[in-house]
Amino acid sequence: MQAFTVNGELELELDDSFEQMSEAQLKKMFTNTENKTGFYSADEHIALAVCWTEPTVLALIADAKGVAGRAEMSFRERLRDYDPGEESVCRLCGKKAFRKAYSYTADDEDIRQDGELTVVKHKKRFYAVYAAARAENAEANERLLADIYEKMTLV
Repeated sequence: MQAFTVNGELELELDDSFEQMSEAQLKKMFTNTENKTGFYSADEHIALAVCWTEPTVLALIADAKGVAGRAEMSFRERLRDYDPGEESVCRLCGKKAFRKAYSYTADDEDIRQDGELTVVKHKKRFYAVYAAARAENAEANERLLADIYEKMTLV
């Protein structure tokens, strides 16, 4: 297992098959790489990215669901065959969080992907955790992601 600390606050443990993404890999997922980091497992075909906001006045009045909705609007247009899934309230790092599931077709490999976005508020920041994996491995991916989420902490 490998331990990572994101932005000095979010700690996560990933198995040894995960590698930290390069800036070029992150740019495939996002239009910019500011306040973002990511991890990819070629063995599991799973990408995990963490984004965070800087403290703002908006963070005092916004909630995780609203932040997730704005994030979805920005990425859904870039994803081919985007199909929204279920929305749910969950827990991440011991805090109430909001999760949006979705699926799409990957442009580079023409493979159906399942994704989810989980947003949690910590102090005056929001952390958004994006996960994307091959739909054909959904059951195994769900267990792996649940294990990753369970071990995440905010300090």
